[in-house]
Amino acid sequence: MACLRHAWATWQRKAGTPTHELQRLGGWKTAMMVERYAHLAPDHLESAASRLNAVFEGYDLATFDQKEKRLASLQAA
Repeated sequence: MACLRHAWATWQRKAGTPTHELQRLGGWKTAMMVERYAHLAPDHLESAASRLNAVFEGYDLATFDQKEKRLASLQAA
């Protein structure tokens, strides 16, 4: 039965279910127990990490300058 609980929690997490919702659905008392049951594959974390890509689009991430301004200043020099 515990094996099914692990699989269910992992499937829920991969489907995007947040920890607090998963905690209530699974009946765990703490978020730490949810994390013990809901194992994540690294590829699933990639989608979470990429959520801010649109925010930083158009910026040089090394300097946080806007790329267009940076190119203009380099061309003017």
